[in-house]
Amino acid sequence: RQLKDKERAFDTTTVDARIPEYNALLDRNLRHYFESEKVQKFLVDKGLVDRRGRIVDLDRNKAKLFIVEQEFNLAEKAEERRVMEEQMLKERFQHERQLALEEARRLERLSKIREDAAMRRELIQTQRKLR
Repeated sequence: RQLKDKERAFDTTTVDARIPEYNALLDRNLRHYFESEKVQKFLVDKGLVDRRGRIVDLDRNKAKLFIVEQEFNLAEKAEERRVMEEQMLKERFQHERQLALEEARRLERLSKIREDAAMRRELIQTQRKLR
């Protein structure tokens, strides 16, 4: 009965207490672990720590990261546009070259037809003179 009284007297209601934010990189007890070369390299590769070993504040650097990502996207789009324009220019050049070749062939055929006609006229004139 005494135990039951103690249980009833125990208050389990809590006040809205915020749990403090935990950052393992700042934990003194994990310092030895984070000083390992392998772990340091991993942290640098992931962007959590800079090359000097200072902790990178990701929230503070989000804006910078966003700007860099935007610049990469813009550069990517510009490159796509450049490649597309280059392709269109190449196709136009090939088309113009094809047209020029066709025109040259046409002029060559026309020239040959004129030469043949001139030769026929000459032959006809010489045949008429011989008669």
